[in-house]
Amino acid sequence: MEHDRMRDEQRRVGREAKRIQTMKRIEENKREQERVYLESVRSSEGFKRSLQKKKKK
Repeated sequence: MEHDRMRDEQRRVGREAKRIQTMKRIEENKREQERVYLESVRSSEGFKRSLQKKKKK
């Protein structure tokens, strides 16, 4: 009986740890996607500015 309860507790703790790891990974992926998006926006803005400068010449 006690053994079953300990095993159930270990399973619960294991599931909780996996859930936390998954949530952390999701957050990291969101931050990475945001960083990549902002980087691409910045580079496209810089590209547009350089095209405008070439047109003015």
